[in-house]
Parts: sequence; C-alpha cells; structure tokens
Amino acid sequence: MARKPQPSTAADSRKTGDDVALFRHGVIADVLRLPAGSRERAALIKAKARQDYEIPHSRRRRVGRSTLRRWVRRYRQAGFEGLRPRPRADRGRSRRIAPELGAALQDIKAGNPRLSTRLVIAEAREQGLVPAGENLPRGTVHRLLSNAGLTQPRAEALENFQHFEYERANELWMSDVLHGPKVACDSSDRRRRRKTYLTLMLDDATRVVTYGEFFFNENTESLLSVLRQAILRRGIAARLYVDNGSNYRSRRLDIACASLNIILIRATPYRPQGKGKIERFFRTVRSQMLSRLQPDDLASLEALNTKFRAWVEGEYHRTPHQGLAPRTTPQDRWAQTCQRVRFPDPGLDLLKLFRPRHERRVSKHRLVRFQNRLYEVDAGLAGRTVTLLIDPDAPPERPIELECDGQPQGRARLVDPRANARRRPPPPQPAPPAADSQPPAAARADLPAAGPPLPLRKLQARATDNHPPQEHH
Repeated sequence: MARKPQPSTAADSRKTGDDVALFRHGVIADVLRLPAGSRERAALIKAKARQDYEIPHSRRRRVGRSTLRRWVRRYRQAGFEGLRPRPRADRGRSRRIAPELGAALQDIKAGNPRLSTRLVIAEAREQGLVPAGENLPRGTVHRLLSNAGLTQPRAEALENFQHFEYERANELWMSDVLHGPKVACDSSDRRRRRKTYLTLMLDDATRVVTYGEFFFNENTESLLSVLRQAILRRGIAARLYVDNGSNYRSRRLDIACASLNIILIRATPYRPQGKGKIERFFRTVRSQMLSRLQPDDLASLEALNTKFRAWVEGEYHRTPHQGLAPRTTPQDRWAQTCQRVRFPDPGLDLLKLFRPRHERRVSKHRLVRFQNRLYEVDAGLAGRTVTLLIDPDAPPERPIELECDGQPQGRARLVDPRANARRRPPPPQPAPPAADSQPPAAARADLPAAGPPLPLRKLQARATDNHPPQEHH
C-alpha cells in the first residue's frame, strides 16, 4: 500500500509525532491498568485488535496484537515519548536504489543543479549507470536528491531577492498591466462588453501613480501612450523597470527610452519577486476601487478611467502608505523628494517621439490603407514604401504625416469618392510632333508664315501667285 508523504518541516514532524503518540495512548490506556500476564489483559488486547480505527497519517484501519503489546512495553519504558514513531534507521537512503547508483545520481545533480529529475535519470541511462530493465521512478529519485539537499534553492539565488527602495522621486518607475473588468464597448448597446487592461506607471520611492489608464488592448500603443502622459505630468524617469511581455518587447519603446536617456530594465523571466510594490498596488486597486464600481462606472471606457483617476487623486495619493515613513502619504513623499525631477526640453516633440509608425506601400493609384480607410498621397510616391506617423488623439479625418526614406513627404488625406467624382480631370496636353514628321527644308520655305487664319479668297489668290497657270500647246 502506498505511503503518505513525510512531513517537510520540523514543526510538521513534531505535530505528526504528537498525533500518533496520542492515538496510541488512547488505544492502550485501559490495557496499562491491568497486570501483565492476566487473562483480562489478553482478552482486551484481542478485542482491540478486531476493531477498526482512524489512525492519524495512515491508511490502515487495524492494529495487530503484537503491535499493541509493543506499545505497552515502550510506554512502560519511556512514557509518552516512547509512543512517538521512531525515525527510520536508513533515513536518507533509498531502499529501491542501490547505494552506488544513488551516489552517481547525486553526482550528476551536483554537477548541474539546473537539471530536472527526469533529465538526471536520462543522463544516468546515457552513461550506462542504470542496469538494463531497471525502473527508476521519478518520485523515488526526487526524494533521494531532496534528502541529499540537492533540490533546495542555492544561497546565491536567495541573495538576489532583497528589499530595495530608491531615495528620490523619478529614480525608478515600475510598469505592469492589471486585467480589469468588462466594460460596454458600444454606447447604444451596453450588453456588448469587452475586457479592459490597466496599464500603469508607479514611482518606486514615493508610490505615486505617475499615470495609469484602462484600455481595451494590452499592446505597445497603450504602453507608449501611458509613458508619454506620465512624462508630461511627472517628468522623466531615470530608470524604467518593466515586464517581459510582448508589449514591453518593442523597438519603439527602446528608441523612446534611449532618446530620453531612460535606462530600460526588464525583469528576469519567471522571477516576479522584483515587482512586489506594483503587485501590492494592484491588490489595493482590486479591494478599494474595483470592488466598489457601480453599473454607471462600467457604461464606457471613459467612465471607468474617470472613476480610476478620481480614486487615485482623491483617495490613494492622500492616504498614509504603510511602506513609507509613518503617516506619510504618496503626495507628501513626492513633495519631499521631487527637487531633482528632470523634465523634457521645451523643443522636444514628445508626440512625434511616441506616435505610432506604420509602414505602407503606395498603390499605383497613389492610395494607402490604414485601419480600413483609404488615404491618397502625392502622385510622386506611387509604388514606394512610406511611413505613416499616427496621432492617437487625432480624428480619422485629420491628414496623416508621411515620411519616405527618413524625409517628410507631406500628408496623406482621407479619400472622398464623391468629391473626386465631381472633380474634373485636367485637360490633356497636346503631344509634341515627332522629329521625323517635319517637312523638308525646301518644302518649309514655301509654307506661309504662322499667323491668324486668312479668308478663302486670299488663300486662293496666294496659291495662284505661287503657282502661275501653264500654257497649253
């Protein structure tokens, strides 16, 4: 019968020993009052061996007579401590794995601690250490390695997870995304709902939300929009600590941070311990803001963002924070440490730096398509690849700036088919006469000089003068 796993800590082991000892004492308590060798004692032990019990930490239901006698003997020798389960004499050594094979498995694991139990077994088989036909259960090998202390986290890995906090505002921003509630995406039909995502920038030293906004998408566009708004409101951060999601793995984010001299730091994959502050803030958002949303707050994305901004500025920033100095609010902490905040240069166009850039190929009819809309460009760009500089806040009717080979190329305007139908095409230009169609020089001398058209009589008279009638013989 399969055995239950052993306790993993000393406290659990002590508690398990207490439970087992108490059970054993309860079974033999009335047997201890009877004299040894009496018939009553033998009959009582026999009756107890026929009963079913709920044995702690065991699947067995009955206890044998010899076991009961051993419990009585151990209690008389050592008291209550004698009823505790004794540790195995071969503890730390596997019964199913030979000592030589166990030592080899431990050497393989010690040589490469990152190997999983499955890979350790595979490596031992490749080296010919496992006899043919022998089965090595992963659970058995894992217990062997665990008892040898080879599956515990290494000390140098634990040292990396230390509490840190910067001293001044804007020395480090953290960014992450929270999955939000579903919001009506159509004002005319509130039954149609879409999931929202809160993209956020949080200052490490002050816990101030530099900017955050709910979006329908978790992409790079929303991230850059939040970063731009945060810079406009709170200045430029010295460092930006982000996740490894696809929205953070963007060349546009790298270029924007490099242009603003922001050190971009990406978290180590599968190690979320460095984002504890922003994860704690998200828990506060769920418990204090999202839990109190009303139906009107979910009527649209704008209503949800209005509720979030009101909660951040009116409640969160003004409440004393447990992670800061006693009775210090995030806005007070910001006021105390914002003397060295760096703002962008007045001549820097943040909108152009953060605006989305999309490449399109111009058709032969000088048209480009963006978001299922057709835009027309200059005829000289037909067949070339252009870059559309999108303004997220602009309406679709506004012309879009163009670049080609890094140089500005005017604007792309939304196509109006009806206006194009009323527009008359320019008159065709007459083609110049071909060089071989000119009359010879002798013939051109007889032609009249260019001038206004002459009447028919004058043309006939001129023809008579140039060609007099011949005499007939």
